[in-house]
Amino acid sequence: MPDEIEVYASLESPLYGGLLQVLETVSRAIEADAAAGRVYQCAELSMDTCVLLSRLGVDPRKEAALSDWPNQPGNLFDRLAKDRQPNGVSRPRDLFSEQDFADAGLFRPIETVHPITDCLCQCMELQGKSWALLCYLRAAPHLPFAEDQIALLRRLHPTVERTIRQSLRRQLHPNGSPETIQGLPLPRRLARLSKTERQILGYLRTAMTEKQIADELSRSHHTIHVHVKNIYRKFGISSRRELMEIFMER
Repeated sequence: MPDEIEVYASLESPLYGGLLQVLETVSRAIEADAAAGRVYQCAELSMDTCVLLSRLGVDPRKEAALSDWPNQPGNLFDRLAKDRQPNGVSRPRDLFSEQDFADAGLFRPIETVHPITDCLCQCMELQGKSWALLCYLRAAPHLPFAEDQIALLRRLHPTVERTIRQSLRRQLHPNGSPETIQGLPLPRRLARLSKTERQILGYLRTAMTEKQIADELSRSHHTIHVHVKNIYRKFGISSRRELMEIFMER
């Protein structure tokens, strides 16, 4: 089992970037092979879906085709959104029959690349009518989640819920207007970035495209695009041109 103190510290860090980083942290803690999350009924959010497949070892060229999994009709997200689960942690194999779990295409198209052996879900209310669904997958040949991993996810749930809610609040109502953020010294703005965002910022400064960065880091274009948008938001800007101008002024 991981050091729970470190897991909580990561989730509660003020530098945290949102849904994707929550999926990464919790996936490592419970040893999930893949994860995905979706925020519902929040039209103001530009990026409401994230998919994390790095632990599956999927070919980057195929990863892009799987990055829309939460939006596919008839899959697990679609089924649970229609029959919304109560706030908390659930296990789909306990909600569906074994035949449905195995044959109903709940994990399509991911299951066409890796057979799924188990799944854990987190459902949480955010603000207003918005809510989120996060799913963590185990893929063959790995065994289903152990009881201690399920128990850990249940213990983490209140912190995950709070972190997602705070991240959403920051995106919809940032602490300070873009003008206020732009007035911060560069070191203060850099301190707002996560470790991954600082790495991607380095590539952006070399004029690499998002696709080139995705290839370099073996991530999907969708994942890199989410990180780039987070960087722009934390710098109080909206374009690559504005980003380059910040560093040209130094």
